[in-house]
Amino acid sequence: MNLNIKIENIQHIVSMEVKIDLHNYNMACIVSKNGVGKTTLLKAFSMLYRPSIIKQTCPTGIISEDSKIEISIDDSIYKFFYSPVIDYLESKGFVRTNKTYSLELATPFGDRFQKFSKLSGLDDQLRTNVLIKNYQTANEMSDFLNSIYENTKFKELKTTMIDGVDYYFLIAKNGRYIREDHFSTGEYFIINLYRHLSSTKDILIIDEIDTSLDAAAQVRLITHIREMCKKSNKKIIFTSHSLALLRTLQEDHELLLFLENEEGFVKATPCSYNYVKSSMYGFVGYDRYILTEDIVLEKYLIRILSTIKSKNSYKVIFIGGCQGVISLMDRNKHQQFLSNPKNVISILDGDVKKEILGEKTNIPNIYFIPFDSIEKELFKKYRDRTRYKLPKVGYRNSGAKHIFEKLSDKLSFDKIIGIVEKGHRQEIDSLKKILIEFMR
Repeated sequence: MNLNIKIENIQHIVSMEVKIDLHNYNMACIVSKNGVGKTTLLKAFSMLYRPSIIKQTCPTGIISEDSKIEISIDDSIYKFFYSPVIDYLESKGFVRTNKTYSLELATPFGDRFQKFSKLSGLDDQLRTNVLIKNYQTANEMSDFLNSIYENTKFKELKTTMIDGVDYYFLIAKNGRYIREDHFSTGEYFIINLYRHLSSTKDILIIDEIDTSLDAAAQVRLITHIREMCKKSNKKIIFTSHSLALLRTLQEDHELLLFLENEEGFVKATPCSYNYVKSSMYGFVGYDRYILTEDIVLEKYLIRILSTIKSKNSYKVIFIGGCQGVISLMDRNKHQQFLSNPKNVISILDGDVKKEILGEKTNIPNIYFIPFDSIEKELFKKYRDRTRYKLPKVGYRNSGAKHIFEKLSDKLSFDKIIGIVEKGHRQEIDSLKKILIEFMR
């Protein structure tokens, strides 16, 4: 499933277009600085099943006659236009989709906050159920909470059903009960998040998923969500500011989107954790910065730099994708959140050289290694493994990444690089000279 959301003239957003790939990814995390438009994006998508969401949760005046929302789900397109009759957005035709959605917003608009008054109204019935012992031990919810917080506080969590809905509580030592809405903010959030994850909804939309959770709990939460999404084939779109949480995302399996707002025009960049950290927080305190595509190339460059004597400190940052590297480098030219542009260079895989340079012979501060990539060069030599005395770990058509991973289990990184560099000594020396000059 592929989503494409376009927003025009809502609040401070002049134009926004975000593409979310839920075909290749079960989880999509959206991150940005405050006020860019993360929550507005989630609300816009939620118009499909809750058309009044913007009116209910936003201040008056953010909608104008030029306001529009367009949502594409694969080949289906849904459009919302301003109507002067209702002074709000309406859809042309019926909104029909074979997907079901669930939304949990941050304070004070999330569903969990709307349940406060309902739970208070059910208190008499809940008290009666407790007195007549009309309840059960909530094993699944208990296990989930205890695994997130790594304690046994909820070992005796109970649940009772009222009007077809399960409500949770603890019985205190004095015999009184503690309702779920009287738990801590984080605990109550986890309970309601579990409800969403256990529901029949296809797509979950969660604003500020790290709400009131410490860093360790955030990491464990993502691990459990990953397992539940995979098991039940659910998709989840969420926002977060937590570096601890973002660091746990698996780049190959989970999408990380960084939103940037330039005078009302918002763009979304698929990126890595390091891209976000650099853009939002910076890597402070280094004299030189080297941006690159992936962790293998990062490790290779650190290996070369370790042989260079310099009084200047350095940081090699893998960003994820050549376009992400170039984008971050360009932004640093204007904002200098890393350093003066002369102190920042990019070194990329050789297979993107034509894509980046186009008709140019070079671009200042952008360089390339002398082979397509470390993995591809190793794979190329694996096809002649007898010559390079490489052990058999797969087939000639197994793929570069697979062969690299398998050989890494058997050979040291230094050994692998020694094989990769064979036949490229002159070009490697040229790359080293570039780094020596840069580190002066």
